[in-house]
Amino acid sequence: MSLSKSIATLLLTITSPSMFALGFRLADQDAEATARGLAFAATADNPSAIYYNPAGITQLDGTRILTGSYAISFREKVTPAAAGSSSFTNTNQEFQLAPHLFITTKAKNSPFAFGLGIYSPYGLSVEYPDNTPFRTTARQGKIVYVAINPVVAWKIHQSLSLAAGPSFNYGSA
Repeated sequence: MSLSKSIATLLLTITSPSMFALGFRLADQDAEATARGLAFAATADNPSAIYYNPAGITQLDGTRILTGSYAISFREKVTPAAAGSSSFTNTNQEFQLAPHLFITTKAKNSPFAFGLGIYSPYGLSVEYPDNTPFRTTARQGKIVYVAINPVVAWKIHQSLSLAAGPSFNYGSA
C-alpha cells in the first residue's frame, strides 16, 4: 500500500463519526439524570440511584418513592422499494408506556439502606395495518422487558458505600 493510501486510511479511521446505537434500549430512568447526560452515578440523590449507582442510596434518609413513565409514539411511513411503487404504509401506533418505580428506605443514622427498583430498560412495539404490502404473517412486533431489582447498601465509611442485590428479569418478544 502506498504512503498516501495509508495516510488517507488513517485519516478516515480517526475522523469517522462514532455510532451509539441503543436500538430499543431505554437507558433513561430519571429525568434529572437524563438532563445531565446520564452523569448521575456520583450524585445519586434520589431513589433512581438503584438503577445508576445503588450504593448511593445510603445518602437518602427515610422512605422515598420515585415513579414515572415514558410515553413513546412512533409515526413511521414506509414506502416499498419496488420499481414503480407509489404506495406507502403508516404504522398503527398509539402511545406506549415504559413505567419505572424506585423505592428506598433508610433509618436515620443507620449504615444500611434498602431499595427496590422496577423498571423497563427495553420494550417497544410496532403494528402495521392489514393491507401492508410487505407483511406476510406478523402484523405486530413487540418486546416486553421488566427488571425487578432489590438492593441492600452499606455505608462502610463516610466516603465509601457498597451495594448488592439480585436482578430478576422478565422478557418476551
